[in-house]
Amino acid sequence: MGVGVVGARRVGHHLERSSGWWLPGLRFAAARELLPVAPPGTVGALVDALALQPLDTPVPPPERAALVASTGNSELAPLRSGDEWLGWRLTSLVRLVLDSPSAAAR
Repeated sequence: MGVGVVGARRVGHHLERSSGWWLPGLRFAAARELLPVAPPGTVGALVDALALQPLDTPVPPPERAALVASTGNSELAPLRSGDEWLGWRLTSLVRLVLDSPSAAAR
């Protein structure tokens, strides 16, 4: 099996987990459950909160910058109730955290 196939399976696996698609009888937290009760107020705080849940440690600054950049916003961009990054796009950000070098090293 080639590296590309293994990498594609890994990315698919993280997308499935972050989207709540899993085998019957097994449960993985929905992406929204990885956030604190009070949603983060900025994109940077969102990235920090998501990284702490599965990794138990902040991501290094270059990874954090890349995760923030993947949203197309600055780290200080405000998040409001109903924001797409707290809703339907949250899954893609969780997948990126799970696919980060810090998660792989963990």
